[in-house]
Amino acid sequence: MLNISIPNLLILVYLTGFRCSSSNDEREAYTDSILDDIVDSADRPFDGRGWWREQEEPWQTLACCRELAAALRHSNSPSTYVNHFPVHQDGSCNGLQHYAAMGRDERGAASVSLVDCERPRDVYSDVTEVVEARRRADAAEGNEIAIALEGAVQRRVIKQSVMTTVYGVTLYGAMAQIRRQLRELPIFQTPAGADADRRLGPASVYLARLTLSSIEAIFSSSTSTQAWFAKLAKHITRFRGCRISWITPLGLPVVQPYVKDTDFEIALWSGELSNAAASTTAWATALKKAAHRAERQFRRGGARDSLVGLPLPDPIKQQNAFPPNFIHSLDSCHMMLTALHCLRAGVMFASVHDCFWTHAASVDQLNRPHFTPVTSIYSFLISEPCLTEFCYRLFASMTPAF
Repeated sequence: MLNISIPNLLILVYLTGFRCSSSNDEREAYTDSILDDIVDSADRPFDGRGWWREQEEPWQTLACCRELAAALRHSNSPSTYVNHFPVHQDGSCNGLQHYAAMGRDERGAASVSLVDCERPRDVYSDVTEVVEARRRADAAEGNEIAIALEGAVQRRVIKQSVMTTVYGVTLYGAMAQIRRQLRELPIFQTPAGADADRRLGPASVYLARLTLSSIEAIFSSSTSTQAWFAKLAKHITRFRGCRISWITPLGLPVVQPYVKDTDFEIALWSGELSNAAASTTAWATALKKAAHRAERQFRRGGARDSLVGLPLPDPIKQQNAFPPNFIHSLDSCHMMLTALHCLRAGVMFASVHDCFWTHAASVDQLNRPHFTPVTSIYSFLISEPCLTEFCYRLFASMTPAF
C-alpha cells in the first residue's frame, strides 16, 4: 500500500464518481492500480493519456492528482509531505438522514449511512433497486410502459427525485426531473421527433410514481414524519390563522414569511388584538373575525385609516414550505455547531451545504464523537424546553394526531 495520506487517496476515488459502495480497503487498492494514470495526469494534463478528463469531477480530480504526485516525490517520504488539499466528507442525502433520525427509522437510517456498516450505503442505488424490481414485476404482467423502460431505470435517472423528496417535490416535479434524464438515454433518442416525445410523457409519469412510492416503502417512518409536519402546518395556518414559527437548536427564531397576496389590506382593529392577547385561541378567533370585517368594509369603500395592516398567512405556501424549511434549519445547525467545534479545536473547516471540508491530517479529529453534533441536535429536539417551546408556538390548544 502506498505510504500516502489515506484521506487523499479516498477523496480521489470519490472524485472519480466510481466505487461509491466499495469499502475503504477496496478503494485504497484501486488507487494502487491507477497510480500510473494519477502521475501521468499530474505531469502531462493536456498531452498525456487524459485519465483525469474522464472522471465525474475532472478539475478537482486533476488537482488531487497533482497533490498526490507531489507527495510521492517529497524528499523525505510521502507521509511527511505538508498537504493543503481539502478532503470532502459529503452527507448521504442528509435530508433523509434528518427524517430517519427524527422518526427512529432503522431501515431508512441504514440506507443513508446513519448506522455502522462495512461498506458505504448509497440511498440512490437502494431506491433504484426497488424501482427496478417493481418495473420487472409490472413488465412480467404485460405493462407496455414497464416493458419499454427495460434498461432505463438507472441511478442518475431517479437521483434528483430522491434527493428532492424531503424538500417537497410533487409528482409533477418528479415527472419533469425524470423526463429530462430519460431524454438523454439512447432508447428515447430513436426514433427521433414527436414519437419520442409521446413515449417520454407516459414513461416519465410511470417512473415518477414508482420512484416516489419506492421511497415511501424504504423510508416509511420518515415519510410519516414529513406528512405529520404538513398536517401540523395545516392546523396552525388554516384553523388558527397563524404563521409557522419555531426556534432552532442554536436558539435562532424562525418565522415563515408567506402571506396572502391580495388587492386589499387584511387588517385587525388595534383594540381587539390587545383585548384578546391573553388567550391564543381567542386571539386567532378575533383575528379571523376582524380580518373578514376589514375585507367587507374595504370592499364597500370604507375608510382604511382606522385599520392596522396585518396580512394573513397563505395556508398552502405555509404548509408546503414547513417540512423542507424545518429540515434546512437543522442542516444549518449541524454545520454551525461543527464549525464552532473546529474553531475551538483549531481545526481548519469549510463547508458547501452538507459537504464538510478539512485537511487530511485533521479528518480523524473531525470525525470524533464530540465533533459530530447530530446527537446534541436531537437531544435538544426531544428535551423538555424544546417541547414546551413547540407547544407554545405551534401546538396551541391541540396537536394533530401523528
